[in-house]
Amino acid sequence: MLLRVWRHPVNRADLPGAMARMFAHWVTCRLAVGAIPLPLPFANDTWLFCERRSREAAGLRLLVLKDFAAMSFVAHYLRSAEHFVDVGAGVGSYTVLAAAVTAARVTAFEPAEAAAAALMRNVAFNELAGLVKCRRIGVSDASGRGYFPAAAGGRLRADPCAEGEGVVRLQRLDEALGDDVAQVLKVDVCGDELEVLRGAQLTLQRPGLDAVIVGTGRGCRGLAPRWHRVCALLERHGFEPADYDPFERRLLRPAGLSDKGLFVRGRRADAIMRRVERAEGFWPTEDLCV
Repeated sequence: MLLRVWRHPVNRADLPGAMARMFAHWVTCRLAVGAIPLPLPFANDTWLFCERRSREAAGLRLLVLKDFAAMSFVAHYLRSAEHFVDVGAGVGSYTVLAAAVTAARVTAFEPAEAAAAALMRNVAFNELAGLVKCRRIGVSDASGRGYFPAAAGGRLRADPCAEGEGVVRLQRLDEALGDDVAQVLKVDVCGDELEVLRGAQLTLQRPGLDAVIVGTGRGCRGLAPRWHRVCALLERHGFEPADYDPFERRLLRPAGLSDKGLFVRGRRADAIMRRVERAEGFWPTEDLCV
């Protein structure tokens, strides 16, 4: 983690400050009492609340934009009143970024009870309820019911007979969105990205969708073959893998696997480049404009 903090673009201009935040996070985690959420400063003077000892808290405090390239692309590409779909929204870092920075409409899906509560709290605190629709349902390749088994590492499991605590409704993304076209789609669901995309065939076909951001599961054992199938599915719909340089505002050929994979509509690559070049800058921190 130390090396990642040191190399992260948000921290390059202020390495002493980054080290101070790391120390503060270490102290906060060890002195934490109870379940009081930790407020953390976020992009464009917004705030996010999350559990003090969670991975989200570590990422937000130490990196601010954990997925720097992908999140910067969202901030540079979207425009007011356009539609961003966030599947696996978690506490809402992508959701709050898209709504607060670009004034885009956001549909955020988060089935886990604690994460969904944090998501709604963060949307309300930042006064974004008029732009964000939060839906506590799971998204998969078939509609029905699912649950979170204790031994599944947080991965949602479909089960039409599921009952009791942890049961959530499942819906295909095509059904959940209907005719509401997204301009950017983000899917990060702990290894079940392929199922989500299989249930989003019509969504992926719509010409208005220019970019898809997908969690790669990098470092998760056994997910590499699934990632290849994710890539193949998106390429069949005309999406090509890309990297993004937020400072130069350029799409690049992927140099390797990151935590989030960016795919852009191939035939629209030039238009996408022109659009991000014209975008206003945003402030991940008070000292850095991108």
